[in-house]
Amino acid sequence: MISIVLGPALHLTLLLLDFNWYNLALCLVFSTSTYTYFALVTGKDPLKVMGTSYLSLNKHGFTYKKRRHKSIEVAWQEVKHMQLHLFSVDFELHGSQTVKVSLEELNDENLKLVKQWLVEVQSTIHT
Repeated sequence: MISIVLGPALHLTLLLLDFNWYNLALCLVFSTSTYTYFALVTGKDPLKVMGTSYLSLNKHGFTYKKRRHKSIEVAWQEVKHMQLHLFSVDFELHGSQTVKVSLEELNDENLKLVKQWLVEVQSTIHT
């Protein structure tokens, strides 16, 4: 973690002491690569460079998108079985396909609302 901060700072200092276009380009590449490394290691992306993930629920189905992946749209009629976990939910679809949705990034209030919605949907799927 220290190298993530110190690396670009040291190169920026060198750039200020001896400015040329090569050092500027190298500083930009080095800073971008360390930011990407930081985002991958910590799982946090304050500038949203790595993309966003979201879960959208409605009465017809849900849409789920993981970072840097395509979004998945599923109608409730396609869901064969649903299993709720503490911070995730697994959907088994009729074509033997499974979709695992992570709920880790939700705050406590939203997690509670999503789980209530999913429990209601789960009761309609099994009846």
